[in-house]
Amino acid sequence: MINFIPLALAAFSPLGITLVIFLLTSQNGVRKTLAYLISQTLAFAIWSIIFLHLSLEFAKPQVSDSSGVRETLRIFLGIILLVFAVRILLTGQDPDALPLKWRSFIDRINAIALFFVNLFLSLIQLRFVILIMLGVDMIHSAQLPQVSIFISSLVLLIVLLWSQFVPLVIFLVFGKQRELALKNLEGWMTRNARYINSAFLGGLGLFLVLGM
Repeated sequence: MINFIPLALAAFSPLGITLVIFLLTSQNGVRKTLAYLISQTLAFAIWSIIFLHLSLEFAKPQVSDSSGVRETLRIFLGIILLVFAVRILLTGQDPDALPLKWRSFIDRINAIALFFVNLFLSLIQLRFVILIMLGVDMIHSAQLPQVSIFISSLVLLIVLLWSQFVPLVIFLVFGKQRELALKNLEGWMTRNARYINSAFLGGLGLFLVLGM
């Protein structure tokens, strides 16, 4: 589980946090927030199942040099993350950024529509697809029994989504102070998103390229 720490840092999503804050403060906020988080969890679970199946296929005896293929893939994904980090630092653009009119759109639709829209969008978030692929590779490399693989896969989902549950926890726990706390959190995330994303994604990219 300690190996998941770099993934947990790279999965820290200022964009996701600010979106959850926006949903919580909109009409039917809690319902929409739950639809958003559940759909994202489902999308990541789908990718986890796909990558687990592929990793088992690569591990079959008839597939030669699967370890070499996986090592090459890790380096390639590390380079992609480094490119993301540099791009974010120089331009401030998040690779998962949504269209400018996204907020006005989700403010108009109901929770059910939001569930399906975000399910599709979550399936094509390249940043998290890469993180899921890396997490599944870590699980597979540990050669765990089936029960432990299932538990580790659940932990992986938590690792990927933990930061986006922070605003919901604040909303539920802070009582009368929650609006001020969420506003301050949103402002801090907006100001520092470029540096957070570039530092965490770049750190994981170096971790992979250097084979640490």
